[in-house]
Amino acid sequence: MPTTAQLLQTVILQATARYSDSENTLCITDFHLYVEPTTGEISIFDDDDQLLASATISAWTQPQPTTEEIAAQLTQTLVQLKSDGAFESVAVMRPYAFVLVDDAKETIADLLLMDDDLLFANEELLKNLDSELNAFLSQLLEE
Repeated sequence: MPTTAQLLQTVILQATARYSDSENTLCITDFHLYVEPTTGEISIFDDDDQLLASATISAWTQPQPTTEEIAAQLTQTLVQLKSDGAFESVAVMRPYAFVLVDDAKETIADLLLMDDDLLFANEELLKNLDSELNAFLSQLLEE
């Protein structure tokens, strides 16, 4: 039986595969990921609310994870796919993002930004920022 990470990778790759064979770069801004909390179904939509892919993650039904736990799992899967080069052939104009949305299609969490110049500031990135900025400021004031 596939793991949650494997199921997530499969559904994300199915959604992005729709944009891999295009000869022209398409303009979409986001891939919208929606999770139905009672069934564990994840659906991925484009900007026009067209369903790109869906799957049921049975591990998300009992016990139901929090939105933060789901966002963390999705982010971890997306980052792994990005580092594996899975999005290199996606013919979508950058920047575009993967976002977790609620049933009204409002963004709950930014999961991954695909841009060569920008990064989302996440907890891991900001972990030591205070101490680094304080050390930099101390060094600057000493000079």
